[in-house]
Amino acid sequence: IGIKGESGKGKSTLINILMGLLIANKGTLQIDQNNLYSKNKELDLIRWRSNISHVPQKINLIKKDFISNIAFGVEKGNIDFERVKYSAEIAQIADFINSQKNDYFSSVGDNGSLLSGGQIQRLGIARAIYRNSKILVLDEATNELDEKTEERILNSIFNLKDEITIIFISHNSK
Repeated sequence: IGIKGESGKGKSTLINILMGLLIANKGTLQIDQNNLYSKNKELDLIRWRSNISHVPQKINLIKKDFISNIAFGVEKGNIDFERVKYSAEIAQIADFINSQKNDYFSSVGDNGSLLSGGQIQRLGIARAIYRNSKILVLDEATNELDEKTEERILNSIFNLKDEITIIFISHNSK
C-alpha cells in the first residue's frame, strides 16, 4: 500500500491512527468489522498494535552494538542471531556491519553517532524486519538513502510481500 503526498498533509497522522497510536477526531478505526477503540476491546487494540512494525522518519538507537539495536528490546540470551543477520541482509546493512572490527558486536555510538543517516535508517528497517510482524509501516524510511541503495532495499522488502503487508509512505513522486 502506498501513501504519497506533500510534506505536512497528514500522511504520518493517518498512519498513527491506523497503527492505533492516535484516536481520530471523527469516525472509527475498524478492523474486521471491530472498532478498535471500543471500551471493551482494549485487548483487540493491543493485539492489533503487536502486529505492526514501524520504521519512523527518525530512528532512535541505543548506545550498544548492532545486534542489540536490531533485536531491540530482546534479552541478549533470547536473540535469534540468524534472524538478526537475515534482517540486516534485507535492510542492505549486513556488508557494512561485517566490515566493522567486531561486526555485529561493534558499537553504533550514542544514538548512532558512529553511523551515517542512511546507515541509521537501514538499522531501523532491519529492526522492523527482525520483529517479524504481519504489517510493516515505512514512514519516509528511505529518505536518507541514495537511489541505488533505496531501490535494493525496497526490492528486498517487496519480495516479502507474500508474507507481510507493507505500507509505504513517501513525499517523493516516484
